[in-house]
Order: sequence, then structure tokens, then C-alpha cells
Amino acid sequence: MTAPSGFLRDLREAAARRRFELAKLLHQDSTLTNVQLAAKLNVSRNTVAEDRKVLWDQLVKGTVLESEVIRAGVVQKLLDLEAEVYKHRKDGLLSLSAIDELVAIIKVTVELTGCRKAVIEKKSVNHSVVSFRTYIGKEPMGTFEMTSNPPKLEAEFITEPAKLLGGSDDEE
Repeated sequence: MTAPSGFLRDLREAAARRRFELAKLLHQDSTLTNVQLAAKLNVSRNTVAEDRKVLWDQLVKGTVLESEVIRAGVVQKLLDLEAEVYKHRKDGLLSLSAIDELVAIIKVTVELTGCRKAVIEKKSVNHSVVSFRTYIGKEPMGTFEMTSNPPKLEAEFITEPAKLLGGSDDEE
């Protein structure tokens, strides 16, 4: 192991231990301020603020991952139920009650997977050109004039579900 990598590993391990201690302190008393936490951990309040942000990001990522795992499990169970309903065919046809159950399963699956609402991405880029004008001789503004419009680059990515047209949407 080289010296820089060992040093960086030591720094990461120290930060992980400090964040663990910070989490324990916050678990004991969530009303502590960053200054109080910094005094207890013998670091600056900015370090505590960064550590709290890292802990919060880890919590959010863990919660999202856990929700995705649960959702995937429920969707798999629904797909298994759907396959089970198809086994109850008589002469190649499903009974009305089996069709009702299929519709209910499909509705729940659609809600869980989020495919009910379309996702629309809109991309737009706007820019303006920089222009220069040079005067040589007797002009009202002198011998040199520069006009410029700084380029304005705007990109907008929308990945939120769009409302479906027609019908009713009970969620909103």
C-alpha cells in the first residue's frame, strides 16, 4: 500500500467513526446544535454540518432502496397471482370473476410500477450570439465600440409524470 492511499484510507475511516459517533449523539438528543455536537466531537461546526448532510443522504438512499426492494417483491407476488388466475381457464376462457380479479391485479401493478402516468422529457437550449462592432474614423461612440450579449444556455429536464388527458385522476 502506498503512503497516499493509506493516508486517505485513514481519513475515510476516521470520518466514518466520527459520523457513527454523531449518529449516536443525535439518537440520544436530537435537539443538539452543530456547535454543541462539534464541541463533543472536537471538530469544527462545518465538519458536523457536512457529516449530518452525509448521514441524511445515506438515510434517504437507504429508504429509497428499501422501498424499491419492497415494491419489486409486491410486483412479483402480483405477477404470480396473475399467472395463477390464468390457470383457471375452462375451455380456453376465463370466468367473469377471474377477469375481475385480473383487472384488480393489473390496477395495483400499474399503480406500484408508476406506469399509469406518462413521463415526458422536455429539452430546450437557448443561446444568443456575441456580436462585435468596430468603428474606424469619426463615429459618435469613438473609434471602438463593442456590443456583446453573453450566451444564455438553459437546459430544462422534466422527468415528472404528466397528467393524462381525459378521464378522471383521483390522486390529484
